Amino acid sequence: MSKYRELGEDEALMRSLMQSSSLAPLTYQSRCNEVGFIFRIKNIDRVDTLKQELEVSASTLIYKFFDAETDQDFIAEVKKARNGSICSWHVAEQRIPPVRMNWAGDPKLEWQMAWITQLDDWKRIRMVWEQTFTATFKNPTSCAAFPFDWLKFKFQVWLEPSIGLPSGILRGTVYENDPLRVKRKAELLAVSMKSDPVFPTWSYYNDEQETIVRTSSFCSDNRLVPEWEFFTYRDLDCEGTSSWPYWLATQASDGRGFNTELIFTLWARRRPGFYVKGVLLCVVLTEIMVLLSFVNPRRDLHERQSWNMSLLLVLTVIKFASRSTVPSAPYLTMYEKKHVSAWVLIFVVMTMQHLSVIVDGLDSNILTEKCRVVVDHFEAVCMLVALTWFLAQNVWYWTRAYFLTTTLPTDGVGNLDNLMRSFGNEACSDTSLAHPLMNQAQKWGTNHTTQRPTHRVRGVKA
Repeated sequence: MSKYRELGEDEALMRSLMQSSSLAPLTYQSRCNEVGFIFRIKNIDRVDTLKQELEVSASTLIYKFFDAETDQDFIAEVKKARNGSICSWHVAEQRIPPVRMNWAGDPKLEWQMAWITQLDDWKRIRMVWEQTFTATFKNPTSCAAFPFDWLKFKFQVWLEPSIGLPSGILRGTVYENDPLRVKRKAELLAVSMKSDPVFPTWSYYNDEQETIVRTSSFCSDNRLVPEWEFFTYRDLDCEGTSSWPYWLATQASDGRGFNTELIFTLWARRRPGFYVKGVLLCVVLTEIMVLLSFVNPRRDLHERQSWNMSLLLVLTVIKFASRSTVPSAPYLTMYEKKHVSAWVLIFVVMTMQHLSVIVDGLDSNILTEKCRVVVDHFEAVCMLVALTWFLAQNVWYWTRAYFLTTTLPTDGVGNLDNLMRSFGNEACSDTSLAHPLMNQAQKWGTNHTTQRPTHRVRGVKA
């Protein structure tokens, strides 16, 4: 078991928040108006930026305690409708807390089950409702950086007021076992792994609390949506070593009833290869071909303009051919800026070529010697202006695209695909996360918390 040093000032503040607000975990000593909610994303099936929708396959666990003093009839009914630790769903669903999420429509339920844990000879029970479903979430985002954009997905959870739970509180993390009935760590983990094959994907053992902690998590196969890379917070307790990367950043409000809320956050970065290789590269090549129009003689303006107009028509066809895969927005995206810059290049080139013909046609008898020098070199000046515009806008565009793609949206996040390759046995180690929660009033990187992302309190080893 690792030893932990005395908490620093900032960490002590976070720990006090954990004990005094909805940041506190659901434990075996929690009151009956507290509801634990765990959200596990198993797969992201579809990301639709045109409709701003996200389709996921997920599982949820809802925890709640019942006391014999207030719910004696329900406990008696549960005792009759159980088979070991499994309870009849028909009975269990009568008291399921009214938890709602920001679904775009009703989720498609795939599987559901209810478990019970009796305490103190049925004086108190813990009910767990597990549901697996496929749902579509609305995710309003800005498309200004498309196709070099980042998306921030928010999954919101709240409690609807009800007669049975008028002032409920949502908890975003759960202590799975009672520290007062502690088993040995190895035995506890062995039992947990046997009863839950995917235990490491949303649970870990916390040495400080001597309990298994269950948190919301993300574990998806990126091959299902190859256009996107997904990012989540790294385990800062395991920096420099392999670590389990799947914790979802979780924010919790301090309200009750309708005002209690959990927000799970996930980031995704688009892989722009399809748009770069299939469209934008063609635009760049077309721009180069526009510059080649200067190869024609200066006085052969008709041939020059026919060449440029044909290339303008090609750019228009490319833009409208890819319209179905490009989000419609009232502002220019990075994708459209490239098309507009190419149109401007064609306009600049055609304007320069017309001016070159006009200047070349001036009567040489009325020109001074200096003006004749300008006329003789005006074609070269036109070519230089067009080439400068081409280089300047492309350098700006691709530099901007590079930084948009490579700059992380916030500190402390890591590429899920890369972190998966370094996965070891730390999912059940004493260096795992302590509390993956952050108060909604707190902001990452403020002076009120630690300098690193404070989406959870970390156990700091001596």
